[in-house]
Amino acid sequence: MKTNKIFSRVLIFLYLCIPYLPLFGEIDRIASQWAIISFLNFISIMFIFFRFGIKSFMITSQKPIIFYSLFLIVCIISMIKSINLTESSVEFFRYFSVLLTLIVIPNLLLKSRSIEFLMICLFIFSLFDIMGIFLQNSQGLPLIGFTGNKNIASASLIIKSNFVLYLLYRYNNFYIKILSFIILFFSFSAVLMIGSKAGVLTSIIITSLLFIFSFFKKPFLYSNYILIFAFVAATLFSSSQNDKFKDAISDTVNYTNDSGSTDRIKYYTQALKTFGENPFLGIGFGNWKIYSSKYDSIDMKEYIVQYHTHNDYIQILAETGIFGAALYLMFFASIFLILIRYLMKFYKQNSIKNFQIFIICLLCIIVYFIDANLNFPAARVVMQLNLVSIIALILTVIIDENEFSKIK
Repeated sequence: MKTNKIFSRVLIFLYLCIPYLPLFGEIDRIASQWAIISFLNFISIMFIFFRFGIKSFMITSQKPIIFYSLFLIVCIISMIKSINLTESSVEFFRYFSVLLTLIVIPNLLLKSRSIEFLMICLFIFSLFDIMGIFLQNSQGLPLIGFTGNKNIASASLIIKSNFVLYLLYRYNNFYIKILSFIILFFSFSAVLMIGSKAGVLTSIIITSLLFIFSFFKKPFLYSNYILIFAFVAATLFSSSQNDKFKDAISDTVNYTNDSGSTDRIKYYTQALKTFGENPFLGIGFGNWKIYSSKYDSIDMKEYIVQYHTHNDYIQILAETGIFGAALYLMFFASIFLILIRYLMKFYKQNSIKNFQIFIICLLCIIVYFIDANLNFPAARVVMQLNLVSIIALILTVIIDENEFSKIK
């Protein structure tokens, strides 16, 4: 049993390490990252099957996994309309890898009782992200962390930094609260210094939500205020360091004067027009990068092709039609509904620990949802691992809770 627990935790740790691995000669780091995920999925499935048996895969009966599976079936059907079947196949196997990871990581958590281990790992990796951003800033380099993109760096850091809250919630210790404030201060400072509009907007929303949550559960009151004070202090600090934070606020308010915002609106309009022309099967899963040239051919510079619409939901709508988009949204809706249902249940039962975990998970899912409406996290390994980790925590807690109820 101890060996199983150790090996499960090693596999979980290896999954989370993937975004921090060096390049292996490729131009885009996601090529090797998807390959490593596939390899780890194979090893994990073999381990779970031979050590714990076929019954372990009953987790596929959970609604988020069912909706994601049905979504992939619609993706396969949409390939009938594909201009390039190879691109469709590559994209499909990436999403299929996410599905396998959704099945594997909750199993590893359940078998090894590693909920806190996963949260601690995410917290530790947030420290690496923060150090990476500040090191790049000191060297005058682009602030992209380990991700290759400022938007991804911001969203990923915010998700991981939410787990600092677990320290605040679990330990009523003055020194831990001071340490948590310092970490949150540097985390928010890093996000604001990056200057990603989505990152700044998300930070404001998360801080506002925690202020509201403070009135619902007394144990959170002072802990949430520590995060709020850290955000205010980070705002003042970042404003004195560079103008990126101010520019992000200005561009968000005056979006018509910002090329990034106007480009996004243009991409959304193009994708919605494409959906109107292909409402049922779309243009074929993974084919937007090819189809977009129909609209951008006049404005193209040096053969630069727009791969993404900067909105995962609209892109999936264009590629797979109404049914694919509906199932993909139902996948996220099922996660939100689980969170709301069990938050209410844990609140009534005064199950503080689970309530705290689900508050953190809710914040993380909101971060991802906002990012998916403004960028393309579905195409980025680091964001998919963050998403899977959060869903794995949610599923593990509710399965444990339901099993406990049966025994009781």
